[in-house]
Amino acid sequence: TILAGVEWRGEFANKKKNGEIYWEAATVVPIRDAEGAITHFLAVKEDITARKRTEEALRESGKRYRSLFERNLAGVYRATFDGRVLECNQAAARMFGYDSSDDALDFPVNSLYALASEREAFLTKLKAEKSVTNYVMKFRRKSGEFFWVIGNMTLIMTDSDAGIIEGTLVDITDRKQAEDELYQSRQMLHSVLDNIPQRVFWKDRNSIYLGCNRAFAKDAGLNDSEEMIGKTDSDLAWIGTAEQYRADDRLVMEQGTAMLNREGSRSKPDGGLAWLLTNKLPMRDAEGNVTGVLGTYDDITDRKQAEDELYQSRQM
Repeated sequence: TILAGVEWRGEFANKKKNGEIYWEAATVVPIRDAEGAITHFLAVKEDITARKRTEEALRESGKRYRSLFERNLAGVYRATFDGRVLECNQAAARMFGYDSSDDALDFPVNSLYALASEREAFLTKLKAEKSVTNYVMKFRRKSGEFFWVIGNMTLIMTDSDAGIIEGTLVDITDRKQAEDELYQSRQMLHSVLDNIPQRVFWKDRNSIYLGCNRAFAKDAGLNDSEEMIGKTDSDLAWIGTAEQYRADDRLVMEQGTAMLNREGSRSKPDGGLAWLLTNKLPMRDAEGNVTGVLGTYDDITDRKQAEDELYQSRQM
């Protein structure tokens, strides 16, 4: 090119006297005599080693980012504000029921929200706050199957449209199902506890109540079992037997064995006397350590009165 009389510009690697490789940007211009013949060349060179190293670092960084993008177990995506996918990784594509990230391009995300109202609520929040974290949403896969995600999204404003949404999505469907099953299980347990005639309660290592059923709360003169949480026997109508109850709790927890069919009496909120048949068992954690005490009792006041009346009748 230079010999043809044309200016040349380019970049190339060179080697210093000590063997070190460096980069140059050069411009070479042919110089002509009066007849137009090339007599020599003028070259201007610039050391661009630092720039080339920066460019190489950026390329490597881009490769690492791309690798993280593709291999991330979370769904990573970019989409227009109106829901058209511009870019996503394999995890995001599979999450929505597509075979590959290429298949998922341009698919309408906004049409896959479980409810239009949820979509509008999310977009309104994102538009106002520009970023949302740990946002739980329900989507529909391409097949129609519902699934749950927790997302972290950012709205990047642009001049050409309403903005670009970038974010990550993690499928939490299994977790949501487990939570729902746990909730249903707890609801059933509460229903059983609140509808059996036996009184049920549980305490921590310090004999502080952690919970009880409805019948127990009623015996204590409370309107709701939630009111029992945090109280001790000294806070209740049977304060006269509180120390004995704490001693029984300590014995059960220290020995790690059950105390069964303990018969005794205690005061009622109305000032009367109740007879109880009590059972206490140690509560344990997953490692087998005693964490508290679980108790049940039956109110046998009517039975004790009947026995007393029968005894008096026989004596007479």
